[in-house]
Amino acid sequence: MTITGPGHDALIHLQASEIFGTLSPAALSALAESMEPVFLPAGATLMVEGDTATDAFIVSAGRLAVFVKRADGSDGLVAEIRTGSIVGEMSLISGEPRSATVRALRDSHLYKLSHEAFHAQVVADPPVLLAFTRTLAKRLNRSIHGHSPRSDLSVITVVPAGEPATGHRSFADDLARQFGSSAIVVDSQTVRDHLAEGLDRSALTAFLHAVEREHDLMVLVADEGTTEWTRRCLRHADLNVLVGNATGLMQLGSVESDLATADSGTPVELVILHDEWPNTGTAEMLGLRAVRRHHHIKPGSSADIDRFIRIVSGRSVGLVLSGGGARGFAHLGVMRALLEAEIPIDHIGGASIGSSVAAAYAFGWDWELMYEWIRYVTVDRGTLVDFSFPAISLARGDKLTSGMRQGYGETQIEDAWYEFFCVSTDLTIGGLRVHKTGPLWRAVRASVAIPGIFPPVRDDDGHVLVDGGVLSNLPTAVMADEFSPGTMIAVDLQGTFRLPSADLSSDGVASGWQVAGRRLAPWTNPLETPRILDILSRCSSVSLEDATAVADLVFRPPLDDFGLLEFTAHQAISDAGYRHAAEALEQWDGVTSLQARNARRAGL
Repeated sequence: MTITGPGHDALIHLQASEIFGTLSPAALSALAESMEPVFLPAGATLMVEGDTATDAFIVSAGRLAVFVKRADGSDGLVAEIRTGSIVGEMSLISGEPRSATVRALRDSHLYKLSHEAFHAQVVADPPVLLAFTRTLAKRLNRSIHGHSPRSDLSVITVVPAGEPATGHRSFADDLARQFGSSAIVVDSQTVRDHLAEGLDRSALTAFLHAVEREHDLMVLVADEGTTEWTRRCLRHADLNVLVGNATGLMQLGSVESDLATADSGTPVELVILHDEWPNTGTAEMLGLRAVRRHHHIKPGSSADIDRFIRIVSGRSVGLVLSGGGARGFAHLGVMRALLEAEIPIDHIGGASIGSSVAAAYAFGWDWELMYEWIRYVTVDRGTLVDFSFPAISLARGDKLTSGMRQGYGETQIEDAWYEFFCVSTDLTIGGLRVHKTGPLWRAVRASVAIPGIFPPVRDDDGHVLVDGGVLSNLPTAVMADEFSPGTMIAVDLQGTFRLPSADLSSDGVASGWQVAGRRLAPWTNPLETPRILDILSRCSSVSLEDATAVADLVFRPPLDDFGLLEFTAHQAISDAGYRHAAEALEQWDGVTSLQARNARRAGL
């Protein structure tokens, strides 16, 4: 942290701040005179959790990250702070140790207000303290009730990736164009055209801050080599995006190597440009790079750029699909309603049958193909349960596995066009397994392995995996943790199941021979008892958690009349899901906002 000398625009930041803006002009002027400008380079630490607190800071330009210690001792990111925000204001009145660690995500300029200067002003003008504490109380109240403001991106640096590096400049132009008139692209030539001083540090800093203030989004384009401009771009960004054509990303570009060693703390993501589909090799590309997430984009595709904008700005839409056996056809009906309403789906995941539908969507299948394939696997080829000697399960599992391999081939999850996950239950360690990498068919096959009906799946570590619905039939918490969508939609098919029980003994004793004999004898009525397949299927879809609490919209189609294995009723089940979703969307206040995100530019 470097003190850079007396500041001249501290008053402007004080007047615009929520905390100090209510003070009198005289008090603001006096405080501004006492403040010192501070330069904090990317990656530097401003304050450490537990340290003695004495000063507060106003961010005049840049971006900071707030971390708190987790139970395991690691730092957890809890917030990001952008231009105009105040850091450490509680220290001015409490003197308590710092409650968090704060680091610069990019080169940042701040103004420091010392504890002594603030208290000197309070002594000279006592109402200052009342106004200050009143505003603090209001902000704390909003925070308690979940109304804390979101920190948005304002600067994205596009970094050429791969060898040869191609497509990054076109992507930057497409990004700015899709964002709208409030976005601007700045490269080294732009700087040379506007600044006689060229890359002089102070002049360039002032120029970039001025451009940033005048636009909602500034897209910086790094040079193809490691130049002074490239280094400045990497340090000035809220987000660094590696961009390259899929054909060249099997090698690291020179700028990527420098970025990997910079360790500034700025998030890094990868954009893979595809001229052809389907794409392969994503896992290998990711293995060469340490990135937070990756995006598959077709050059010039406005839909793909819109999706990228929604994701990086925290305005994406995630869809979570529950287990439910044959009721899974209702997922297809709900998705048809969402597509007709032009609601985007940026991330998708699920458990059991929900994982099968989610996987098909994630790889870009259209609705008709999704329906035909799910129907083919579950209905057209006859019953999925290919009975075998029940040593491991009732079914051999060959029909289920062959269906998965036929549909998904050797595709890897990393190659999915939309971000995807599914869950299974790890019997070896007794926990939930989240699948985001590896062979798609095997992940989905594990997620649908109903215990007792289908054989478990063994993973590469020798762990035994079964149906994800056993532990999390509607994995909304996984969606929130893995992808953090701005809006989450869930489809819950659990509902009520009508299991026949009139002839079921209350003492827990039942003769399978008697039940089977009554079913086989045409001159008698079968006993009203649940079948073993129905019992096992139901067990795989019951979880104790209230998984719908974190969702913004939950669809619960009326499916009580349909059994878990009633796949022949697929059309009626799908139609029930469609009608329910269409009616619910008409009543939901949030639908207009989501449609707008899909139909026009989504501001960062």
